[in-house]
Amino acid sequence: MDFQRRKPARSRPRGPDVRNGLPLDRFFIRLVDVGLFAAIFAVPFAMGGRTAIGQLVLTGVACWVTAVWLLRQIICPRPCWRLTGLELLLLLAAALGWLQTVELPGSWIRLLSPHISTLLPAWSSENQSGLLPHEWTHLSLALGATRSALVSLLAVGLIAVVAAQRIQQPEDAERLMRWVCLAAVGMAAFALLQYLTGNGKFFWIFEHPYSTTADRLKGAFTNRNHFAHFLVLSTGPLLWWVIRSLEEGRRASEAAFSFSQRSATGDEYRLALLLLALALVIASVLFSLSRGGIVALFIAMLFCIGALSRKGAASGKLLLALVGVGGLCLGMLMMLGTEQLSNRLDHWRSDDRLRIWKANLDIVRDFPMTGSGLASHREIYPVYLDQPFDRREYTHAENSYLQVAAEMGLPGLALALVAVLACSYWCLAGLRLAESREMVAALAALTGSLAANAAHAFVDFIWYVPGCMVIAGILAACACRLSHLAREAQTPEYDRGALGDRRLPRWAAAVAFAGFLAVGSWMMQTKLPPALAEPHWMAYLRLIHKQSDADETPSTVVDQLARLRKKLVKLRTTVSLDPSNSRAQLRMAAGYLTWFHVAQQYAENPMTLLQIRDAAWAAQFPSAAELNSWLNRALGENRRYLDKALAHAQRALSLCPLQGEGYLYLADLDFMQGSGPGVKDTWLAQASTVRPYHPQVLFAQGRDAWYLGDVKTALRYWKAAFHRDWYYQQQIFDLLIDFVPARFFVEAFHPDWEALQRLEERFRSVNRPDDHRYLVKTLAEAAISEAKRPGNRRPVVHWLIAAKAFAQLADDPRAEECFLAALDADPNSFHVHRAYGFWLLRRERFGDAAEHLAWASRLRPKDERLRAAAERANLRKLRMAGGTPTPETTAR
Repeated sequence: MDFQRRKPARSRPRGPDVRNGLPLDRFFIRLVDVGLFAAIFAVPFAMGGRTAIGQLVLTGVACWVTAVWLLRQIICPRPCWRLTGLELLLLLAAALGWLQTVELPGSWIRLLSPHISTLLPAWSSENQSGLLPHEWTHLSLALGATRSALVSLLAVGLIAVVAAQRIQQPEDAERLMRWVCLAAVGMAAFALLQYLTGNGKFFWIFEHPYSTTADRLKGAFTNRNHFAHFLVLSTGPLLWWVIRSLEEGRRASEAAFSFSQRSATGDEYRLALLLLALALVIASVLFSLSRGGIVALFIAMLFCIGALSRKGAASGKLLLALVGVGGLCLGMLMMLGTEQLSNRLDHWRSDDRLRIWKANLDIVRDFPMTGSGLASHREIYPVYLDQPFDRREYTHAENSYLQVAAEMGLPGLALALVAVLACSYWCLAGLRLAESREMVAALAALTGSLAANAAHAFVDFIWYVPGCMVIAGILAACACRLSHLAREAQTPEYDRGALGDRRLPRWAAAVAFAGFLAVGSWMMQTKLPPALAEPHWMAYLRLIHKQSDADETPSTVVDQLARLRKKLVKLRTTVSLDPSNSRAQLRMAAGYLTWFHVAQQYAENPMTLLQIRDAAWAAQFPSAAELNSWLNRALGENRRYLDKALAHAQRALSLCPLQGEGYLYLADLDFMQGSGPGVKDTWLAQASTVRPYHPQVLFAQGRDAWYLGDVKTALRYWKAAFHRDWYYQQQIFDLLIDFVPARFFVEAFHPDWEALQRLEERFRSVNRPDDHRYLVKTLAEAAISEAKRPGNRRPVVHWLIAAKAFAQLADDPRAEECFLAALDADPNSFHVHRAYGFWLLRRERFGDAAEHLAWASRLRPKDERLRAAAERANLRKLRMAGGTPTPETTAR
């Protein structure tokens, strides 16, 4: 196909040309460009826009570009608005999000989302407690999070809409594409530098509680998949830039002017830099070890090159350049190492994704019309997903389409699919209508990036990452406008009015500007408190994360209170700055309850909370005043901790009624309002409804039944809790160990080898030798069964556990049999050689002991105890052989 270089006059829009406008008009256009530049560069580098501060940056940029563009419409000579279709999508999505956050009558809630009444039975007039309203009046089940997510949705959409309005010439779209390329190259270079010279902290100063830069390339993103996707979005524009450079070099080489040689040399340098940049971006995607990102990269390249080939724009020089890029990528990977990449690609595990996808399908089934609320996924999925011994939290669905359907219902999914189809139409229609090689190359590049964006969303939640979606939105705006410009070029001058700008009355622009000032103020007010509170919330998360890693129990009550005080200080500051943080509110309630329990141990009347509650119920106080008077006398100053815990639990549940732990706190504290045992049962049932698999809820249900004397029900709940979390295994051990023998634990709970280890350690601490011996024998047999289990990747661990258990039982033949099996499973295991060597030494088999201890000592020469044992075994071996040890043999 022959491409003709399109004349500028044919692509000029009917609206005013920026270059020929008034100075003030040009000034406002430049201000809009500054905002779009910030959207492309600042938002991704602000931790990908996923932190509260990053989202504040996103919101500020969106408010800036929108306000400046509307203000320009007021002062420009010919105010106009270009209908692109993006506006309608944004308005519909915003309307759906707004509907989720506004207070609605109960009849509307039952009509639009009938499952809410099933999920929240305690929020009804049948509940005699006055702690919470008798009806949940919102469609969203995570109200604070939904409001914040709605602002982010508006911000990304507004940036895309303004970008589409700003693009008046193909050169405007090309400028935005170049900025995207530069941002990606900068991110890749920064990621590589941070990885090679970093200390595990982002930007060398920010310590994220759950992510580190030491394990792989991440750049400014906390998730490698999001980092890879951000780079993938730029591969299409980078290919376009390479094509443009090749085309300009071709034209320069054909020119016959005297300066052509200098121009060609400059083009060659620019082409070399572009190829190096493309290689850097591709290598960074590969070395991020993101499997979804790598697949998305190939999709972007495939669609881009396929579109170019289809239009006959893929030259031999381009293919040669791509071969060179491949060589550069290979060289970079060789320098960084390919073993991790190979291992990552060899292990494709989808079980976790399939489980969370199934849970989201169940959510869609129960909330088909309006969803459970934007950003409610982390709170709604535990209703449907059982996670035994899995403390990971699925903040997102690992599938953007499914998460949109779960959170915004089928209407939200329909809007998302329409957006994908609209992007596809713009790209395909533009490619069909484009006449110039430059336009074809640009649209092919956008096709590749947007196709990768749609494909990667099937296996990750990249649509929920502002740093990625702001780029995708701008690229979609470029595709939209280039398609329109290509269509205008094919339309006669007299018939372009139907395709061009719509005149906007100046008063309408003024009204829109005034209205947006109100909307923008609300957006900033929504995002500012979380941003101010985030440093304190992050500090709290780091504190509990480090304490969890240390796994140390404070030795004294002073140490325990000191640690608790540090956490409460951070939490108190967080909720004072951001009262909408439901999780911080809930943790404040838990913190005050813990403080009460510790302080109460050293009070004049050291009654537990449950003892106080039962005493209050037994007393049957005739009035609330008498109850409060008794509580003040019984608890003294510690009463205020319960009041604060109750207030924070109420606030947490008013923001998100899915937090099952909050209902447990209400069950323990509602007696302070004068309620009876029936209300406690209501709160426990509500906790079980929203958190049916949560071990804390199951344990609390069992504990309540135990205190009521219903042993059968207690064991039913405790069995469920036992097989879901090791912490509650310990709680169950502590409750029952004084009442039942070890055999009861084994027969009632059927513990696996790990639980048996914990149970054996617990019985070791009490003076019950028969029970302990029974558990050691049971542990040995369980470890052997686990070692022989098909598919066990580390049988050596279980053989060693069994060997040590038989050693405790003085069953030497079976102990040695297990030691030898462990060596057979892993002949190079340091721990097996060391343990077997010490076991042989205690049995005075000095020759064999010397061999194994010497082997282990060579691996750990600084282990003084091991080295001394090896020398002693060698010395005794030589004496028994009748030899005289020399210093050399002793050292060896």
